[in-house]
Amino acid sequence: MSNRREFMNTVVGAMLGSAAVVTAHEKINSTAPKSLRTLIIGGTGFAGSHQVHAAVARGHKVTVFSRGEKKMDLPAEVEILAGDRYKDLNLIADRDWDAIIDFAAFAPLGVRTLGQALKGRVKHYTLISTVMTYTRAAGNVDESSAVMEHTDSVDPYTVQKISGWRQYGSFNVLCEREAQTQFPQKTLVVRPGVITGPGDSVDHIAYWFARMERGGEIVAPGDPLAPVQFIDARDLAQWVVRMVERSETGVYNAVGPVMSMGMCELLGAVRSLFSTPMRLTWVPSQWLIEQKLRADEVPFFWVKDPQLAERDELWLSYKVSSAKAHAKSLTYRPLATTLSDNLKWYRTLPPERQAAPRSGWKTELEQNVLTAWHVYCMKGQ
Repeated sequence: MSNRREFMNTVVGAMLGSAAVVTAHEKINSTAPKSLRTLIIGGTGFAGSHQVHAAVARGHKVTVFSRGEKKMDLPAEVEILAGDRYKDLNLIADRDWDAIIDFAAFAPLGVRTLGQALKGRVKHYTLISTVMTYTRAAGNVDESSAVMEHTDSVDPYTVQKISGWRQYGSFNVLCEREAQTQFPQKTLVVRPGVITGPGDSVDHIAYWFARMERGGEIVAPGDPLAPVQFIDARDLAQWVVRMVERSETGVYNAVGPVMSMGMCELLGAVRSLFSTPMRLTWVPSQWLIEQKLRADEVPFFWVKDPQLAERDELWLSYKVSSAKAHAKSLTYRPLATTLSDNLKWYRTLPPERQAAPRSGWKTELEQNVLTAWHVYCMKGQ
């Protein structure tokens, strides 16, 4: 910055921006003008439970319909119905619903049977889909970008459980289309990417907590400036509730942060939470690919070139635009808040669970990668 005045303007602007974020979240947590009879399908999982809390905080009457396999801490006033969406729709079919928020539609049959069972009883339907609906492209992505088409020989309407990441994307596309058929002019489709925050049992970011707490030399995969995107489950939930209250329809991406963030910025922010001596060793993507590493063996946010990723390999774009959602008041809490809250939750887990994160490098594999990388560098190749 060229002078002190520019510096002060920048600092004050940042402070005002933070205040605006806080004010937005305070408004979000106020009571809605009207209480909605809200059915949340799959509301006992990580993101779904945050959705339940957000809806209750706004004063809505919430019923959760799930298989009951996960026990989450839900508000006492929430009605919980345990059942299978393919077999037990009778539990919800005899009621009228102002809103349904569906976290558990992974095959189009589930959306079709739901629509048929509740025909004429639903005022608004929200499908939580995924950015994995988009085709594997290296460029920027928005809601008009091409989506994956179902090309397998299997009839998708005979499938209840999907298999493989490619099917995950194409089946979500079919779910979106079926939703528009079953709930015409009443459907909101939300496409998030990586969802994190307290309770993130996949350990999208918590892997780095466990690894940096150990310290030492740490493999950081890929380009330090490669973009990363994710959204705090609480920000997603609060925004979805407001969209439902306004009966918004259409397709919206919901990823963050609002400004571009590089992998080095994320890891730097995580690193600031620890005092353990550590050193990040950045290993280029091309070399990692030459070692035949799959995306699910490497920490989240590492991305292969779309042409090099295997057909059924996990692949996410981190160049997704949420400008359309921003225009509808999607806001984000500060990164420091998301990380510190996530770390607080992670430290409540049993020690053996903390020591074995569910994503990221396995200890032996990381050490092998480090050794091979140093040998490669010493050879000067």
